[in-house]
Amino acid sequence: MKKRLAFLFVLLLVNAGCVSQPDTGKEVSTTEAATTTTELTTTTATTASTIADTTTKPTTTTTTPPAKTRTMPEKQDWVMEDGVRIADGISPSVVKLSDGRYRMYATVNSIGSYVSSDGLEYAPEKSSVLNAGGIARVVRLSNGIYRMTYSTVEGKSMGFQSEKRVYFKSATSKDGTVFEPENVMRFQSKGGTAYTSLSTPDIFEFQGGLLRMYYTGDMFGTDFGREGFIRSASSPDGGVTWKRDDNVRIMHEAMNPDVVKTPDGRYYIYYAARPEDRDSRAMDIYAAVSDDGLKYKDLGIVLSSGRDDIRYNDPIVVEALEGYRMYYSETTIESGEEKTAIKSALLKTD
Repeated sequence: MKKRLAFLFVLLLVNAGCVSQPDTGKEVSTTEAATTTTELTTTTATTASTIADTTTKPTTTTTTPPAKTRTMPEKQDWVMEDGVRIADGISPSVVKLSDGRYRMYATVNSIGSYVSSDGLEYAPEKSSVLNAGGIARVVRLSNGIYRMTYSTVEGKSMGFQSEKRVYFKSATSKDGTVFEPENVMRFQSKGGTAYTSLSTPDIFEFQGGLLRMYYTGDMFGTDFGREGFIRSASSPDGGVTWKRDDNVRIMHEAMNPDVVKTPDGRYYIYYAARPEDRDSRAMDIYAAVSDDGLKYKDLGIVLSSGRDDIRYNDPIVVEALEGYRMYYSETTIESGEEKTAIKSALLKTD
């Protein structure tokens, strides 16, 4: 009987709302306790529902595939593409624009510019971007400035003696369509004889802003009769002053080099040369590879017509959607007359 009375007394205290919590010392009313219990029940139900939904309906996430690290194979299979990029043009120089289009500089009657969205169909943009020079190469530097380097011949002939020399001059542009000549000699051939001439230069920007110019020439005093070896010069001040690099890059009768760097850090140089295995007026495109841009390993002919009446020259290689695209000048002889056009070839790497 006493135990039952004690139980009834405790029950009355609970109904009066004075249940204490010994761990915090804070008194909680029965209403708050009920609310807390409801919240816990709701949270538990929601969590259980979320787990059930996740189990029955897994979340689908879209992952962007990583960008491909495109490399250049040493054994290259260039496939000539149909059609003509620029009729009657020579000496292409191509810059990829920030909007994905391509701008080609080419010489027809003067140095003009052409634009393309796919790298194949080019539309005229500006008939003349520079009122000087005849053949040029253009590079867009990391600071956004376009620098053009072009060749010009100055001097005079006196009887059998020639004082003519080939010079490299330069021009700059902010938008790539209007170039302002700097009207100063940037680089000149050594000596004063005919076989010291320089070919169209190719300028490549290295990390840190160093510019390296690849060119053919400076044969004074050696190998008389050869067209020239590919050499290089460097500029630490954005192409204002140049100093010749030591040694020779390509020991081959070559002209008009172009250098491209692949994502794996290697440098590939392309140039035009006469085939060494036969007596021919033809010219083919050769390639070589380097780990530092100075010492190159020969890869041999990478593009050839196989005909003595066709000459390939002025190679320019740029990255394309499928791999790499090479633009080059093609000269054919028809009825004793030479005809030129800028064409292209594709190297697939995907």
